[in-house]
Amino acid sequence: MQPSWGSRRRPGEVSICPLLGEKELISATAGPRVNSTTPYFKDRWPVPPIRTRRLLLRLPATSDVEAIFKAASHPTTRWGVHLLPRPYLRRHAVEFVHRKRTQFRKRESLALAIVSAGDASLVGMIELSHLSPIDRCAELGYWIAPGQRGHGYATEASIAMCDVGFRTLKLHRIEARAFARNRASIRVLEKAGLRQEGHFRERVWFGRRWLDLIWLGRLAPQ
Repeated sequence: MQPSWGSRRRPGEVSICPLLGEKELISATAGPRVNSTTPYFKDRWPVPPIRTRRLLLRLPATSDVEAIFKAASHPTTRWGVHLLPRPYLRRHAVEFVHRKRTQFRKRESLALAIVSAGDASLVGMIELSHLSPIDRCAELGYWIAPGQRGHGYATEASIAMCDVGFRTLKLHRIEARAFARNRASIRVLEKAGLRQEGHFRERVWFGRRWLDLIWLGRLAPQ
C-alpha cells in the first residue's frame, strides 16, 4: 500500500482509502436482486484480530488516536490519501476511530489497524469499504505510517485482507484505486493479486492540479 523519509522524497506505500465515498452503483441487470438492507454479511463477518506472520490486524481503539493523528497528519501520508481533512487535527483521529468501530458493528465497513506483532506499534490502517451485498464487491484501501514503510507490511496486510474478503465475506470482487504517480502503492496492490483494469486521465483534483487514477481489481479464486 521504506526507511524513514530523508531528503529524497519518495511516495512510499500509501493508497487512497477510500477515494471519493460515492454511493454504490446498482446495476439493473446484475443477477438476483437483494434488498440493500438484507444482512448479507451477518453470518459472514470476520472476528478480529487477524494474524499474519508479522502483523496483527485488529479494530482501531482509542489508544491508537495519537499514533493515527501523527501518521495521518504527516505530509507524506497526505500525498497519497485524497480525502484526509486539511489540516488533520487530533479530533479527526478521534472521530475516525469512533466511525470505523460503528461501521464495523453495523457490517458497513471492515477497517482494521495494522499493528506490529513484535512491539504492538501501529503500522497503519487497512480497510474493505463500499461493501455491496448485491454485487458482492468491496474496495481495498490502506495507508502505512512514516517510518514503517519499505518493510512489506502493506503487501502482507493486503494479502490477508483479500483472503478475508474472499474466504469469509464470500466476495466476488475486490477493487482498489491509486494515483498513477504512486507506483509503490500500485506494486503493493499487484502483489496482492489485483490487476490494472483502467487508467483514468485527470480524474481527481488534488494538490491544485489534476491527477490520473489507476483502477485495479481482483476476482475470487475459482
